[in-house]
Amino acid sequence: MRTCDARAVEEGIGAAGGVASLRARSALENLQLHNLAQDSGVKIVHRALEEPLRQIVFNAGGDPDAVIEAVTDGTGDFGYNAADDRYRNLMKMGIIDPTKVTRLALANAAAIASRC
Repeated sequence: MRTCDARAVEEGIGAAGGVASLRARSALENLQLHNLAQDSGVKIVHRALEEPLRQIVFNAGGDPDAVIEAVTDGTGDFGYNAADDRYRNLMKMGIIDPTKVTRLALANAAAIASRC
């Protein structure tokens, strides 16, 4: 079994193309914040969760802000397909990532950032 297949079996799959990270921002909306430092931290994480999609669109020669707005307005697996410059259900198109990979990337980034 390929490594990617093994990871997908462990925790499932989700839409790739930065969609999972962008959708994860919704978890930040109802946090109980108690001070300015926490508020600043949440804003930084909120912006950082856009970066995978922003970089994909930039690399494809598109307008990252417009694409992020369109994908944010969508739901579920709706995302941007950089290969044909169209918005689609990425799961149906087979544009997927193992959930474990996405989760670990975020966890590792947070661990590194907390050391700064």
